Amino acid sequence: MPNILYMGGAGFIGSKTVKLLLKQSRKNKITLFDNFSIGALDGIPKTAHIIIGDIKSHRAVFGVLASKKYDTVVVGCGPVDMFERLSTSYEAYEKNVVGILNL
Repeated sequence: MPNILYMGGAGFIGSKTVKLLLKQSRKNKITLFDNFSIGALDGIPKTAHIIIGDIKSHRAVFGVLASKKYDTVVVGCGPVDMFERLSTSYEAYEKNVVGILNL
């Protein structure tokens, strides 16, 4: 049974991807890690395990990776409007650079 960790899976693209992964194979086990700053619980399938955390937190990322063995880690984090406003450039850096370094 594939065990998939999806980082940032509560947003629009992430929730759709999680649904597709679960539809693709009923054997897929999905754990969703998100801080829910953008996404919502109502778009997430009930069969997905949810961990509320932030990819910018080394402790949170280390904790989730150390707690269970995942076959696959999918990273789908990033601010939706990062190309619309210059003020989000630091937020984009935090999520996409610091987050990846934490992984």
